[in-house]
Amino acid sequence: MKTKKTDQKPTDTKLLTNGSNGSKPPHDEVATFAYLIWEQRGRAEGHDMDDWLEAEAQLEATHP
Repeated sequence: MKTKKTDQKPTDTKLLTNGSNGSKPPHDEVATFAYLIWEQRGRAEGHDMDDWLEAEAQLEATHP
């Protein structure tokens, strides 16, 4: 069964609020968030780096 692709970004509030004051988000948070992005993309293969960088950018933007 194929998953419907959406343009929504993952919004797991636990991932968006945990962090360490201006430093890079922890690896496990980025990995989890990238996985959520991959799922929302419809589990399309070949975009792992894009998903990772998007997750990292979104998490860094939420950590002042």
